[in-house]
Amino acid sequence: MVIDLAAGRAFTVFSGSDPPAPLGFTYSTSFGHAAPSGVFKFIRQQEPLSWNDDGGGHMLCEVATIVDGGGTEPPTWRRRSAPPFVTGPGCDQKAIVNGFLYCISCKLEIGGDVDGEDDTAPSWNRIATFDLEREEWKAEVIIGPTFMRHHKAEEIWCIALVEIKGTLAMVDAHVDSDQDVSIWLLVDPDKSVWVKECTIQMPKKYTWTTKLLGDVLGDRRMLLLVRRMDKETRQNKNSYDFRDALLFYNPSTKAFTDLWRSQSDLDIHWSFYTGSLLS
Repeated sequence: MVIDLAAGRAFTVFSGSDPPAPLGFTYSTSFGHAAPSGVFKFIRQQEPLSWNDDGGGHMLCEVATIVDGGGTEPPTWRRRSAPPFVTGPGCDQKAIVNGFLYCISCKLEIGGDVDGEDDTAPSWNRIATFDLEREEWKAEVIIGPTFMRHHKAEEIWCIALVEIKGTLAMVDAHVDSDQDVSIWLLVDPDKSVWVKECTIQMPKKYTWTTKLLGDVLGDRRMLLLVRRMDKETRQNKNSYDFRDALLFYNPSTKAFTDLWRSQSDLDIHWSFYTGSLLS
């Protein structure tokens, strides 16, 4: 279903269920528009439930075009080539920017020594690119920032892809006690050149969730979705609840501003709308 917030309407794109995924796989769907045509498309991939295999040739990739106004007929799925390696199914592991779908390798959480791997392209430091207009995977693989090759064995890092200011960005979150978060912008996809946008030192009361929306108001502040640690008041007063919270981060002053916090520990699914509500 597509929800048009400006017009106050919703319509069904297609109905029905996907065919069952093969044993050991699940479906992962992405949604975005091609460039320059502006046509909206779904990209459906069979993603592995087990992330041990790093070969992508056996994955299924299909594309369907959205018809405005909806319909009850199933979409026409067009089979396309598989990505060059297995990509991760999580929403933080892919992003659509300027008509391209970027998918990071399925090895998302980084822990352990990378000795013995190819220093030019560790298996967990690669990004595949799908052109929505041409409906094909680019032959060139983007390599993540080189700093990631030097993560220590005892540390855990969480890597996410997001869009910031119309540019693909990689969020590198240190999940240990320091909770420092680095944001890198891809300035040259052909040569895999990244520049550091900023580093965020998260306060102790917040737990990073990798959900980030960049400069939404044009004043360089970044909108963050985090997990806030609130004191438990029901049974055990020495424990904490983890609840969703929205806040702004100002890179110039390094200050955080609370916008909203959940009143319960429910698992909330978030989407961000940056368009106008005026029809």
